[in-house]
Amino acid sequence: MSLPNTSGIVDLGALAPQQPQQQAATGATVGEGWIVDAGEQHLQELMERSRTVPVVLDLWATWCQPCKQLGPILEKLTRSYGGRMQLAKIDVDANPQLMQAFQVQSVPTVFVLIGGQPFQLFQGAHPESQLRALFDEMFSIAAQQGVTGTLPPDASAGQPDEVAAEPEVPPLHQEGIDAIDRGDLDAAHAAFTKALKEAPADAEAKLALAQVELMQRCGKLSDPQAIIAAAGDSSAPAGGIDTQLQAADIEFAGGAIDDALTRLLNVVRQSSGDDKEAARVRLVTFFDLLAGDPRVSGYRRQLAAALY
Repeated sequence: MSLPNTSGIVDLGALAPQQPQQQAATGATVGEGWIVDAGEQHLQELMERSRTVPVVLDLWATWCQPCKQLGPILEKLTRSYGGRMQLAKIDVDANPQLMQAFQVQSVPTVFVLIGGQPFQLFQGAHPESQLRALFDEMFSIAAQQGVTGTLPPDASAGQPDEVAAEPEVPPLHQEGIDAIDRGDLDAAHAAFTKALKEAPADAEAKLALAQVELMQRCGKLSDPQAIIAAAGDSSAPAGGIDTQLQAADIEFAGGAIDDALTRLLNVVRQSSGDDKEAARVRLVTFFDLLAGDPRVSGYRRQLAAALY
């Protein structure tokens, strides 16, 4: 596997010339911390730093539920590498020009700068084991380009062998998280199911279980591209209900949130009986997974209109 170079797509030139003036005006730089909050005004600084260490850009939003899952994993991995990379967290709502320059269609989306060049790493949330493998490849590519530096120790980030103080995770939740990290989705499903049985009002366990079930469904699909092709465009779905549900899962898991919601909404409008109910249930599940996303209220209104 190789990292796709996006230097011909990402319009960094439209932003980079503005950086010195913006930084001078604000007096702000992100510095050499292992984990930093960054914005459009810091792009030139980050590009320069990427000639020393890979700079991973986490493009996220406050309303994005998958972002809340991914962020702590990225921070944990960054600490574990002991200064071999920098993680720059960028709120896309506060930095619309940067979002446009990187042509971000959904969040979370993660890029890396290596030697001043952007590479897209992935979209959506992924387990720690997959991300560690991807970062290992990233370091290999960086080394080929002579980017092998190390940032100074960062007291705020902690040293690699330190464990950051975090809220205590309920045992069954931790069991489920550990199972996801090792790729055992059945064990994760069992752990979160048990947590819900013991505490039916456990919102975090309910959300985690829905996420695991999405991962399980997607993991059983042998040819996602063929399924999307058979399902047709989200604005004009074609094929049976199973194909539509599978296509929506693929789109949602891949970060194409609006496509997934639009597809299911149109299935609700066009179908009846069990098919209509299946699409409605899946749509509501996605709403739960998107808790806090401002788009949900609009789709809920459309769903209510389609049902009544």
